[in-house]
Amino acid sequence: MTQNLVVIGAGMASGRLLEHLTDSDPCAYSITLFNGEPRGNYNRLMLSPVLSGEKTYEQIVTHDGDW
Repeated sequence: MTQNLVVIGAGMASGRLLEHLTDSDPCAYSITLFNGEPRGNYNRLMLSPVLSGEKTYEQIVTHDGDW
């Protein structure tokens, strides 16, 4: 039986939670994810190196839009 799961916020913690849940049982949940940012999950700890030009945004993405 699939359960509905609504997650608010696409941060690192919610990304890890959803990884764990889908790894455990990929069909257990119908997931709806709300995010206030136009982008998906990225490693926010690495945002400063992106802003300083040391890294690109693509290098810190943890889950792309398809995920």
